[in-house]
Amino acid sequence: MPCAFTIYTDRRLVLSLGWGTLTDDDVLTHLQDLESDSDFDSGFSQCVDLSAVQRLEVTPEGVRSLVEGNPFGPGSKRAYVAPSDVAFGMTRMHQTLLGEDPVEIGVFRTSGEALGWLGISEWEPGLPPG
Repeated sequence: MPCAFTIYTDRRLVLSLGWGTLTDDDVLTHLQDLESDSDFDSGFSQCVDLSAVQRLEVTPEGVRSLVEGNPFGPGSKRAYVAPSDVAFGMTRMHQTLLGEDPVEIGVFRTSGEALGWLGISEWEPGLPPG
């Protein structure tokens, strides 16, 4: 599966990374795995980095399924790093479909912008945020 996550419980943050070709099934499985992880808390924030995604095969129906299966609760923030126009458009659709949902979503072109919006200083990949 071309996506993975790391949960930083001390920061109340989930870092999700996607790469290669990303499909509806990949994203839905990713959320199911996240929700079943014992370290996950629905109040955590999330940074989804799509910088390494070369091909996005997530359909509008897949985005609707993401909205319906949203494991994040009130007070959480979700920041998407979407440098490509396709990824940016798809994540904006997700943001729009959530509408009045209490989860805040931001869509950004760089990881620095996304992490800043979450209130976290930038860090090197593979190292804990700090």
